[in-house]
Amino acid sequence: MADDAQIKVRRQFGLILTLISHRFGLTKNEIFESLPEYHERYNPHTEDKQEDLLQTFERDKREIRERGIVIDTFETETFSGGQETRYRIVEEDYDFPDGLNFSSAEITLLRLAAEAWRDGSLSEDSRHALTKLRSLGIPASEPLIGLAPRISTTAPAFEELKDILDKNAIATFLYLKPGATKPEQRTVAPLALVNRRGLWYVLAHDMDADAQRTFLLSRIVNKPKRLGTRTFEAAAEDYAAQLEAELDQLDLDNVAHVWVEPGSDAAVRLQAAHGAASEEGIVEIHFSDVNLLADELTEFGATVRPKSPSSLIDALRARFESLVATHNVKEHAHG
Repeated sequence: MADDAQIKVRRQFGLILTLISHRFGLTKNEIFESLPEYHERYNPHTEDKQEDLLQTFERDKREIRERGIVIDTFETETFSGGQETRYRIVEEDYDFPDGLNFSSAEITLLRLAAEAWRDGSLSEDSRHALTKLRSLGIPASEPLIGLAPRISTTAPAFEELKDILDKNAIATFLYLKPGATKPEQRTVAPLALVNRRGLWYVLAHDMDADAQRTFLLSRIVNKPKRLGTRTFEAAAEDYAAQLEAELDQLDLDNVAHVWVEPGSDAAVRLQAAHGAASEEGIVEIHFSDVNLLADELTEFGATVRPKSPSSLIDALRARFESLVATHNVKEHAHG
């Protein structure tokens, strides 16, 4: 029974990989020709309908669908004018929905799961199926070998820093500090990458200062590069938890009070994120970076007015003044 169960798992896994890798779908016969667990029971030269094989195929489809994987069935016209049924799994059906965010720990687990999937897809049966399909003149729209979910992020510099972090290596990049007009060269050993409210941070050992520093990835203005072949052996610490704790503490220590215009987009979005406004229309916002908060509030224009702290008032005023100056320059240019 154990052997039969293992064969079924390999057969269904191979079927999933094969259908994902052919976006234009495969016929039943093409599937039977390609997958070893079907092919060993398949005889294309007999008039017998091979009911046992067909029942196995139907059972496999049903069990795969019960796991939440949608096998799309559709009809296409043959050269002789008839119809044939084709099967496929549309990869785009499994894209993450817009607005879905993961914590740094969840990202790590998803990447590990993706690597496990990739290792599984390198099985001998998968290789055989791909080779057989190619021999039949059926091209794969996606590579079957090494196929794995892509766990990625749109944060600038993420992939480069993740690769350097995995190698315990040292990175160099240009970093634009808040209020600065020119970026500075930084040389750091990444220790942890953490996602916070949709923004990515890297905790790193600053090689020049010989101290830990936190950098916001969106302020890195070029592609980070590995510095030679040097490595940095960090102490065995949970640096991701350390960074998250530091950001939590900053949130507790920094509180802003912002008036929002009732019924405005600012009122809806800020109250949803930070809680209901007071009777005076004041929303209390805990934050870790005053410049990030000022950037967020700037888009709401006159529908928000910061009451405290003074650093937020100054930062928001500077942004509005810059916008006005830029607008005036453009007006004169089109004069």
